[in-house]
Amino acid sequence: MIDVSIRLRRDASFSLDIAWQASKHERVVGIHGPSGAGKTTLLHVIAGLQRPDAGRVAIGDTILFDDAKGIDVPTHRRRVAMVFQEHRLFPHMTVERNLRYAAGASGDRMRAIVDVLELGPLLPRLPSRLSGGEAQRVAIGRAMLSSPRVLLLDEPFAAIDQDRRDQIMPFLRRLVEASDIPVLCVSHDLPDLLRLTDRLLLVDAGRCVGFGTPSTLLHQAAARRLLKRHGLVSIVDGVVEADATSTFIRAGDARMVAAVEGLEPGKRVRTIIKASDVALSSRPLEVSSIQNQWKARVVRVAKGDGSVLVELDAGFGLIAEVSPAAATELALEEGVAMWCLVTASAIVCGV
Repeated sequence: MIDVSIRLRRDASFSLDIAWQASKHERVVGIHGPSGAGKTTLLHVIAGLQRPDAGRVAIGDTILFDDAKGIDVPTHRRRVAMVFQEHRLFPHMTVERNLRYAAGASGDRMRAIVDVLELGPLLPRLPSRLSGGEAQRVAIGRAMLSSPRVLLLDEPFAAIDQDRRDQIMPFLRRLVEASDIPVLCVSHDLPDLLRLTDRLLLVDAGRCVGFGTPSTLLHQAAARRLLKRHGLVSIVDGVVEADATSTFIRAGDARMVAAVEGLEPGKRVRTIIKASDVALSSRPLEVSSIQNQWKARVVRVAKGDGSVLVELDAGFGLIAEVSPAAATELALEEGVAMWCLVTASAIVCGV
């Protein structure tokens, strides 16, 4: 469990005032918001790199900061690992020595991390001989090997191109699933963030404007505006299946066709679908190039800010964004049956 309730005034132009809790079941939380919102400052407070004016920070049963009780654990004793945009590896040490610096005597743990992140072939190399994605994998592995109470990731993919992000994501996801260490990940890229977690802490102007899944955040006006500003998406988890003619993703009772190569039957996969890419129809299209047509029930309609957001149950949660005119023409309201139309190319497969 992570419990943060802090106040910090940096100067006349910015203050951070956030109260937020994540349960032990919410192990991976994405922190999202515009530049200057206070995301990195929040991580610095948790890590002890910046002292708040007042409040409390606790990880599980361990209190790291409590001004009322006079507790302020020094940074080096907090057991908080932080990975920045730049990998910050020791340039004169090989990958193996970088990892052993953090692992200490825990050889078994190091072998496990090396296996999960597939770092074996990189162990003899110096950081200067690593690609950006490889170096970031090493940095994440080194952070995990320090046996932290919590892992903080500050825009870990910002300096890496999309191809290398796609390479790192599966490793990080597997590492998270194999560990019981809570993770907080800051990113301005909402789809990337949701490839790792479906729990979001939304921060704007130093304040928490929402915490939860994208569908629950739709019910909160400030959170909804922030999500729309950065591109509202749905996350759908499924399993790759194949029949005699095609490979597809099974999500609930629905078949999902994605224009992605290399999907392996039996593999779990997370997909990202932009709300703006979901079209709605009162009936299925008999002759169409749109391969994904799912019957759904309208769960909730949220109006405002120039468009209408529609939460749907298609056997999995899905969000559509339509115009007010379309919402009126389709008579969208809770309980109405709709068909959701999504092209195969609009489905992004994550990890």
